[in-house]
Amino acid sequence: MKGFFNSTLLQPKIPPSHVLGGSGRARIGCNACGLYKSCLTPKMKATGGGKEGILIVGEAPGAEEDKRQTQFCGETGRFLERKLADAGIKMNTDCRKINAVNCRPPRNATPTPLQIDSCRTFLFEEIQSFKPKLILLAGGSAVQSFLGHRIKWKEETFSISKWRGWAIPDQDYQAWVVPVFHPSYVKRNEEGGDYSSTLYLEQDLEMAVRLAGAPFPALNYEIETFDTRQGHTRDYIRGKLLQLIRRADRELFELAFDYETTGLKPQRKGHQIVSIAYCDDRDKATAFLFHPDLMDAWSAVLRHRNILKIASNLKFEDAWSRVILNTAPRGWLWDTMLAAHVLDNRPGITGLKFQTYVRLGKIDYSSHIEPFLSGGRDSGEKDFGFPPI
Repeated sequence: MKGFFNSTLLQPKIPPSHVLGGSGRARIGCNACGLYKSCLTPKMKATGGGKEGILIVGEAPGAEEDKRQTQFCGETGRFLERKLADAGIKMNTDCRKINAVNCRPPRNATPTPLQIDSCRTFLFEEIQSFKPKLILLAGGSAVQSFLGHRIKWKEETFSISKWRGWAIPDQDYQAWVVPVFHPSYVKRNEEGGDYSSTLYLEQDLEMAVRLAGAPFPALNYEIETFDTRQGHTRDYIRGKLLQLIRRADRELFELAFDYETTGLKPQRKGHQIVSIAYCDDRDKATAFLFHPDLMDAWSAVLRHRNILKIASNLKFEDAWSRVILNTAPRGWLWDTMLAAHVLDNRPGITGLKFQTYVRLGKIDYSSHIEPFLSGGRDSGEKDFGFPPI
């Protein structure tokens, strides 16, 4: 499906994501970090039988692993093996094992972002060939290896405290992704008399094992996109909006909608609503470039009390409707961002991009259009070929 932001008129001048490493760096080679020079088993290959379709991603080899040329065979590995056995999994026969960094860092140091970026290709080659049903990310380095080059939103720390506890249905790899505390961290806490992280690890492993045998929830939905620079397309969209109004005259129903705009504040001179997406059917959505000719029809949708409206951070859509369209939306029903705050109010959790990934497995839905939505320092204006509102 080609959306309206993929036309030659609107083609963004940004590099494709596959040439980037983590943190926006250009992709770097395997040998760039230099760890292969100081370890006994450079570029350690993945090991394990993998009978149950489980891939365990650790941090890096320790001294024992470096000597024996296999992952999780030292004290920490035996600790994890026992915890997996308690959950009904035999680590070395049921799982494949690999690390975020496959050469041992000196003195077992935590891998650096450069080392993780250098080694990432081996993880994804293993995922592509093994095709796991379940990916266990043990610790923050494993999370950064799996997500560091894929996440487009800003200021992601990959802290395991933020990521553990989620069961993520990753749509790109058709696998459940479950981040867990690294067993070395849990083991150290146990030795210090703190068993709280042990309980979290056990709960997460039990959840992961259940998921490994469950059907994968692939997303099945349809998105229709319409470039309304053509008059006949505007007529079609107007007809669809009028259908919503006629339906609302007969019955109550829910409508989720979202604006893409040239900025955050509608009061700023020159800012525009660029596109509108709405959904009154959980399996189908409609998105269209906004045009002044559609203002009356969309405003009528906003005013209708029988259309119960849903948005994420609805004060944004409400403010833009009032300022740009001079329409106060009626029938607000639900703010999904407020609901996310109620469920988990930690920083970095409630944003729409994070929630879309951890709950639906869709990791990026907007980076391709963001270059079109920057209004500029002075006026905020973007030229989409429409007359101003």
